[in-house]
Amino acid sequence: MENVLSVFMLLIATIVIALVVFAITAVFSGFIANSSAISSYASDVAQGLYISKTVAVSTGNYYSIVIVPTDFNYNGTIYLTAVAVNPSLYGSNQISPYQGNFTVEINGTIPTSTPVTLYTTSLHELYAGNVPIWKSVTGATQLVSIPNGYDAIVWIFIPTQKGLVEVGYVWLKD
Repeated sequence: MENVLSVFMLLIATIVIALVVFAITAVFSGFIANSSAISSYASDVAQGLYISKTVAVSTGNYYSIVIVPTDFNYNGTIYLTAVAVNPSLYGSNQISPYQGNFTVEINGTIPTSTPVTLYTTSLHELYAGNVPIWKSVTGATQLVSIPNGYDAIVWIFIPTQKGLVEVGYVWLKD
């Protein structure tokens, strides 16, 4: 009788372990599939993004440039953040909001900084912290005012289930 009970307990333990492994695998696979779908969607939007810009116009302590972010693969809400950076950083592929200051105005405003995590198209963290975020839509004109002596980078993000994902940026200089 003890032998039958031992076999039954081993059978139950094996089934429980198999169910736990299956559940963990299913949850992990779902997470990977969701992240992959978000990354693919952001890449599609990024491929369709086109940012037109005007020449710089000096206005006292600032110079202004008009940009119009349009997208052939996306029509909806976008979020922008902008930082003033040293012109010597032009061409660097290691630029992030950590390296600039938030003195750039878009449409005459600098919104209150919001705690946010910003992601690259491949869902790597670009920035985590307080940053001014402007909400807009594709195709809307944006007047960017930059302090003299600085360049500016304007990042464009789309909202996703993961959070705000970068789909493009534009480097603005006098």
